[in-house]
Amino acid sequence: MEASPNNPAITRRYVVVPNLSNTPVGEPPLFMGSSVFFAIRDAINAARRDAGVEEVLTLQSPATPERIRLGCEDEIVRRCIVKPKEGQKSFFVVI
Repeated sequence: MEASPNNPAITRRYVVVPNLSNTPVGEPPLFMGSSVFFAIRDAINAARRDAGVEEVLTLQSPATPERIRLGCEDEIVRRCIVKPKEGQKSFFVVI
């Protein structure tokens, strides 16, 4: 097809300007989600200090309710810890 006055779709020229902002990439929601994770980690650290735990916290993402509860290490969690007997291996495997 050739450009002609009868076919305006071909005679028009468009300039495409790239969008250079970070909004379309999803960067703001990503960092908003990570801020929630770090707020949860800080809250767990505060609960551990209140319980007298001085060990360094290792919190893996995603921060599930179970991981959050076990990370607090208060008196209730200490009652639920099952210590392996001599010669037994842990059921849980860390990869």
